[in-house]
Amino acid sequence: MFTSGSTGKPKGVCGTEKGLLNRFLWMQRRNPLCSDDVLLFKTSVSFVDHLQEFLSAVLTCSTLVIPPSEWRANPASLANLIKVYRISRMTLVPSLMEIILPTLAEKLSDGCNPLKILIFSGEVLSVSLWKRVYEFLPEATIINLYGTTEVSGDCAFFDCKKLPTILEQEELNSVPIGFPISNCEVSLVTNDGLSDEGEISVSGACLFTGYLADPMTSNCPEGSEVLAYYRTGDFARRLKTGELIFLGRKDRIVKIYGHRFSLEEVESTLRDHPDVSDAAVTFQSNGSLDFKAYLVLRSNNKFLKCTQGYSGLHSSRDIIAPLRNWLIMKFPLAMVPRLFIPMKSLPLTLSGKIDYVKLSSLVCAFEPCEIHPESSPADPHMQVIKKAFSDALLVHEVSEYDDFFSLGGNSITAAHVAHKLEIDMRLLYIYTTPSKLFHGLLGEHSHVIPPTPEFHNRKKLRKYASISDSFGPVSEYLDSNFHDQGQISKEGAYDHFAGNHVSDIDGQLSKSRTYNTYQAKNLCPDTCSNDEIFSGRPWILNFHLQKVWSIGRCNRFMHGSEGMVHLEDICSYVPYNKKGYLVKIWSILLDSCVDASPLLVINNGMMSIFIGSHSYLFLCIDGYSGSVRWSVKLEGRIECSAAITGDFSEVVVGCYKGKIYFLDMSTGKLSWTFQTDGEVKMQPVVDKMRNLIWCGSYDHYLYALNYKDRCCTYKVF
Repeated sequence: MFTSGSTGKPKGVCGTEKGLLNRFLWMQRRNPLCSDDVLLFKTSVSFVDHLQEFLSAVLTCSTLVIPPSEWRANPASLANLIKVYRISRMTLVPSLMEIILPTLAEKLSDGCNPLKILIFSGEVLSVSLWKRVYEFLPEATIINLYGTTEVSGDCAFFDCKKLPTILEQEELNSVPIGFPISNCEVSLVTNDGLSDEGEISVSGACLFTGYLADPMTSNCPEGSEVLAYYRTGDFARRLKTGELIFLGRKDRIVKIYGHRFSLEEVESTLRDHPDVSDAAVTFQSNGSLDFKAYLVLRSNNKFLKCTQGYSGLHSSRDIIAPLRNWLIMKFPLAMVPRLFIPMKSLPLTLSGKIDYVKLSSLVCAFEPCEIHPESSPADPHMQVIKKAFSDALLVHEVSEYDDFFSLGGNSITAAHVAHKLEIDMRLLYIYTTPSKLFHGLLGEHSHVIPPTPEFHNRKKLRKYASISDSFGPVSEYLDSNFHDQGQISKEGAYDHFAGNHVSDIDGQLSKSRTYNTYQAKNLCPDTCSNDEIFSGRPWILNFHLQKVWSIGRCNRFMHGSEGMVHLEDICSYVPYNKKGYLVKIWSILLDSCVDASPLLVINNGMMSIFIGSHSYLFLCIDGYSGSVRWSVKLEGRIECSAAITGDFSEVVVGCYKGKIYFLDMSTGKLSWTFQTDGEVKMQPVVDKMRNLIWCGSYDHYLYALNYKDRCCTYKVF
């Protein structure tokens, strides 16, 4: 395994099988794994913790769940994996728990919590985070581990069950790292004779044999001539109860998101930038990551431009944004400071060294800004984005052109913004201001934002005349001879490529008057008016439709206007020799298998998809962005498709427990229910003329429910 030393150059650590087995056997004796346990393999193979994740599962025949790599773009999605696969034990860094905890608490709010053991490693675990986790998982065992790659990953541990007792005696900001694990010795080395505070040194079975191409140096404390010790560079203090608590590193080596590196390396790289004269970097971890870079720029004019605020000059983004991108090309994201602060000069100590204490106490006064002529402050989407930025950054207000990361944003706050907006977190690293994110989502990533009427008015949308014209991307591959590919006869259309007859069912395929061919029937051509909607999305059928319509199982189609409801079947023929493609726009995890077809409803330009699963969940999903508008948990699994009432106000769905639910379409709020004596697996059918919903049950009865009067009108055996 490779790690980063104080020089910043990767070092190959020569570990031992003895060290790995000692770590495994210690944990197995303390908190044994069995075949019933389910582990999550989420740690990157570049970190030593991944060895215990997969070795423990292999050596104990436990189930190991390997999540798809896409979870790194949206770490909060791990909460779904934990619930669906019932993960019983998990190892993670505290910063990752900060990201997933809100979603995890929401997913496991029903009290069904599979997590038995939660292991923190790789970073300092704050007491504040422990308290939140403990309140959420009071029955789980929470363990804080300490170690490095050189000591086989871990050499000390602390069981957080003892923490309340310790906090009664001492005021702590971080959770102790505790005592050594079996067959390891952890001591404190000091030069001033204080035995209760010093540099952590480790010996025993966990110790590595040396660095690759570098002979092992004993590095022993004075008086220890037999045992080899590894001096970690970390400082710790021994509490009155005997446990060790981590204090920090002596040489400004920090670990962020599992990456251990030297702050001096970041400073040196910043000074290599042509626009930077001098730089200093500070890092503090007090429950949240405070990683700042202080810059002295080579041009005073550029500095003035950075600090003029809203005077019309360019903002600090003119320098800082390219500088940040330059660092991203050289370092992992964890090594890129969260905030860049231009200064005229760096404060110095009496000895001429940079005064890091004074730097850390400074309060950033400048506010990055940018004046842009094309502002659209009234757009509701822009306001939602700005609100998400300000909530995550804990500031009163942000402008459309404030850079998220220049204002102190990091991966944790980015995850909160992504969760709030329900977008891919990576988009924030591409579009770092509200303005850029807004225009980016309307452009290349337009499927993320649901359209509004203003959205449709802005776009010059093509009005399609038939289904064959409305296939979006597929239509690019259909040539002008589409209607000449098959001949129609009384028996139906013959497909020369499959050798099958395509029946002219219900008049959906009609013979062309001009050609001896067939074409897809236009839907309601005589009802086209200004009230029709046309979607610019290439993946949505853009035939002429009313403002309100729905489509369900077997392409059963319903559209309503005042005084009438039309029911039709949508049918379209595509020759087998023509090519098309499917594009994955979004996906939703429903926590269990899905038997029921979705119901799609368009209501004044807003697309809603209603679907349920065996997990008892019934969701309303925005069809454009894939975001969940609302979700409810029914009393039984859902095995039938939903229906919409004739006035398009309520969605109706049955469950395996025999209940038929009437839910408000816009909010998901329960309007009323009807209990049958058997499972409901039939899709409800609307009877608008009589305001009825017809639905059958396994009790052998067919029920007619009046959704206006909220009563059962007929019960037919």
